[in-house]
Amino acid sequence: MLIVLVSGIYYAIRSAKLGLFSAEVEIHDQKNKWSYQSKTIFSGIGIGVLLGIIFGVNSAYQYADSQMQAYYYFFLVFIVTLIIYMPILLLLMLGSYSAAKKKSDKVIEKQLEE
Repeated sequence: MLIVLVSGIYYAIRSAKLGLFSAEVEIHDQKNKWSYQSKTIFSGIGIGVLLGIIFGVNSAYQYADSQMQAYYYFFLVFIVTLIIYMPILLLLMLGSYSAAKKKSDKVIEKQLEE
């Protein structure tokens, strides 16, 4: 897992520093109906909801004594997980996207000036 994670981070940094990220985003936006930025937003929301469901089911299964308590634990943990993790995931994903896009755009502008 560490190798996959590190190689993905390396590729993102390298493509932004070479100016390839902006080109990839433009090609993606031309070919697909959904923009790259909207896919980033929806993937952050999707990961947050998935984490909420997983944590909610885990809490309901491990800690509940009755059926009603299981529903209560699930919804409580699901909502709290959404409140805590979804903004963090959205900020992390959109922040990394906008930083890479800005860096890549600057590199392209510098290459065009030369």
